[in-house]
Formats: sequence, C-alpha cells, structure tokens
Amino acid sequence: MDKTNLFDPQLAVARRYMQLYGDRKATVAAVELARSVMHYRASTPLGSDVKLELAWEVQRHRGADPAEIAARVVAFYLFTDARPGYFKSQRAEDVALGRLCLHSAPLAGHRYNATVYSAAGDMIRSHLGVFALTLIKKVGADAERVAQLKAQSANLEA
Repeated sequence: MDKTNLFDPQLAVARRYMQLYGDRKATVAAVELARSVMHYRASTPLGSDVKLELAWEVQRHRGADPAEIAARVVAFYLFTDARPGYFKSQRAEDVALGRLCLHSAPLAGHRYNATVYSAAGDMIRSHLGVFALTLIKKVGADAERVAQLKAQSANLEA
C-alpha cells in the first residue's frame, strides 16, 4: 500500500486552503521557504546529505512545485491533528513527511532510504511546520467566525 494515499483527503483540503490564503504574505513566504528547501545543497560529503540533495534535484527536474510542497506539509499536519498518536515517534513522522513531499513529482524509479526521508522530513518541518500549523489555526478561526455570523443572522429577534 502506498503511504501517500493516506493523505489524499487532507491533500485536497490543504490545496483548497492554499488557494484561499494564497495571496497572504505568510503563504507567499512559505512557498519561498519551500523553494529554498528544494534548492538544498549538501554541506558535507556524507552519503545521506548528498542523497538528499540529489532527491530534491530530481524533484525540481521532474517539475515539483513549491506551492505543492507547502500544501503537502499542511495536509500532513491536518492528518496528524486528526489522528494524534498515529506515528509512534518523531522519526516516523519525519520519514512520513519526507516521503510525502519527496513524492510530489513522479519518481520514475527513484527510491530513497529512510535516512533520506527522515532528513527531508526534519528539514521540511523546521522550514514549513510553523506555517502549516498557523494556517490550520487561521482556517479554524475563520470557520468559527462564519458559524457565529450564521447563528446571529438566524436570530431575527435580537
């Protein structure tokens, strides 16, 4: 079973959120952060660092979109908010997040090990995690405000 399918319902919602809030400064900044993640350069000649750089290079050449990466991070956080405790450790979360984002473009035979996925997930979390959580809170607050307005509009006696 492909683990990216776990996130499909949340991915549609996250894409909608990114469209609704796409003109906000925070969203534009998050897309720029995703772009900077995609242009990662290995700081050491270690195997996992070089493999991570190669993975992002493959994503760029296959047409991965930074906005799609940001949407996938939001989808991941929507998933984890709905299912606390689903992942047993921080490493498992990092591997899942890295896999979700590194599979945003067709891989065509490129497979990576858990070390690369974990490093990618940690990098993505540090760059885009705060944005994703803030966007989810903002959408929730906006939905709550709309519900209050609907309730007020239904009460014609006040």
